[in-house]
Amino acid sequence: MVRTVTKRNKKGLIGYFTHETATKLEQLAKEGDRSISYVITKLVEAQLRQKEKEEKESDDNN
Repeated sequence: MVRTVTKRNKKGLIGYFTHETATKLEQLAKEGDRSISYVITKLVEAQLRQKEKEEKESDDNN
């Protein structure tokens, strides 16, 4: 059974994470002296940049 952890940010957005993922997010936030919301935002931004890069490369190859 997977246990989920719910996190709510200042804007009221809710994220559902496995306990393992939530623990990693908390550790990253603590190491960087940042909030969990900040860490999640930066991870999502990095994923979006990577996706855009892959799409651009795919378009360039076609």
